[in-house]
Amino acid sequence: MSSRSVPMNKQDQSAIRLNWVTYFGIALFYGLFCSSLFVLFSSNRFQAAQVFIVFWSLCVMDLFFLERLVGTLMQMSQSAHTETRWSYGIQSLVYGLLKLLMLGAIVALLFHYGNKNTQGLPIIFGLGTLVIVPLFGGFLWSQKTLSERRGH
Repeated sequence: MSSRSVPMNKQDQSAIRLNWVTYFGIALFYGLFCSSLFVLFSSNRFQAAQVFIVFWSLCVMDLFFLERLVGTLMQMSQSAHTETRWSYGIQSLVYGLLKLLMLGAIVALLFHYGNKNTQGLPIIFGLGTLVIVPLFGGFLWSQKTLSERRGH
């Protein structure tokens, strides 16, 4: 058994990059679609769009820090050197704290906007980012994986 960690090959790196493009594209499309709906059809147009964009951006950052946390933990589990494990552990701690900070900001804003009855729909759609982006991104990733297994 080797004492070195296994480096990622170029195919794995391009797959990770492709996943990021897919997830970011889905998040961007969802954000633009929902904010344009609020601007076009809401009685309080720009305030509704502003509330949505605030929650949407916090959720996108939360998903980003979650991905970085999981990636760092996976790298730490593959590392055989104690020095690199410590650095991955510190990175994991920072990404975990940043993720908790995003969740704390979401909760604080929920308390702030929760008393206003007119902001319910933008908040729900903004928080829907936490569901929509992983759901559709995972679906597209699974379809790509299945087509690669079939040899297409």
